[in-house]
Amino acid sequence: MTTNGIIIQSDSARTRPSLQI
Repeated sequence: MTTNGIIIQSDSARTRPSLQI
């Protein structure tokens, strides 16, 4: 998943949605 040009692992996004800025 890409948020603001930052690539975040889907697993991390599921466990920590707050990381998605």
